[in-house]
Amino acid sequence: MANLVARTASNAALFDSGVEEVLERFVVSFGSEIHLSVEQAGYNTDARFVRLWGYDTPEVWHASDARDYDNDVLEDYPDDVFEEFLEELGRHLLPGGTFIVQCVGGEKCRFPLVAYQWEVTKNIGGGANVKFTAFDCKMA
Repeated sequence: MANLVARTASNAALFDSGVEEVLERFVVSFGSEIHLSVEQAGYNTDARFVRLWGYDTPEVWHASDARDYDNDVLEDYPDDVFEEFLEELGRHLLPGGTFIVQCVGGEKCRFPLVAYQWEVTKNIGGGANVKFTAFDCKMA
């Protein structure tokens, strides 16, 4: 069976400076080609732009589980906690903000393609919601 060839991208959402603490507790793209960037939003603000992009599906682990893994032995990998990571990030979204991550791919450009979207919003109480949507093209 061929491997999924995917592309991932997100919008550049604004987060408070507490997002830095979240990023210290998780490892993003351990063994994949996913990148995460955090940039200060301006000179007189603590807000940060966060972007996620790359040439793979997003994978995230707890930093406490991080070690050198053999990429060929997938059963040795710790559990992927991508949605937990997004919930933690969502608690630091600025009011009214939405963080959207999309991933599209297929088996070596063969039909059908699959697409995923995670939409992260902040609750009034300070928590976060992660809405997952999947599109899987079915053959007729």
